[in-house]
Amino acid sequence: MIHDEQNFQQQSSQIQADDVDARLSKTAAVVVVLMGVCGCGKTTIGKLLAKHHGFAFADGDDFHPVSNRNKMEEGNPLTDDDRFPWLKNLTNQMKTWLEADINGVIACSSLKKKYREILSSAIKENVVFVHLQASQEVILERVKARRQHFMPTTLVQSQFEILEPPDPTNEACLSVSASLSTGRAYAFVIPRLSSHKQHRHLF
Repeated sequence: MIHDEQNFQQQSSQIQADDVDARLSKTAAVVVVLMGVCGCGKTTIGKLLAKHHGFAFADGDDFHPVSNRNKMEEGNPLTDDDRFPWLKNLTNQMKTWLEADINGVIACSSLKKKYREILSSAIKENVVFVHLQASQEVILERVKARRQHFMPTTLVQSQFEILEPPDPTNEACLSVSASLSTGRAYAFVIPRLSSHKQHRHLF
């Protein structure tokens, strides 16, 4: 399994690497968005990443209006109209960080391309998405095991149905397999970002 995981990490395209390189080499602040379906480890890995680099951290779940949280608790998937106010709140947080020259990490599902376009529109070239990928079976087991979280297992399938994985040919993104534990997935995220240390003091 670990050997397969290492092979997965080595398969990112040069186009992808070059684009991320360019963004991390800028002198302005940067926001790293940990994205993916529920249960992929966004919050856990995001907090570890922020702590490791001394970045600010925000959990996308905290930016949902009460109506969204209530809807999900009842087992109803959110619509685009439900998500737009939430994405606006997150975008404002990202803008606030960058205006203050603060580097940040956000855990946010960012399932559709248009959601990522909204998040990146206000901060242009200062965002990098890290897609945490895992199978539906793995995610379902993780969500079942979670306690005190508003997302029910019945919504896992709906998240996979609308997921549009980022395209490295036109989006600044890194893809990391999260099929193993969040700790192991995090161990792959750090070197992927840290490999750009020669370009940027942040990593």
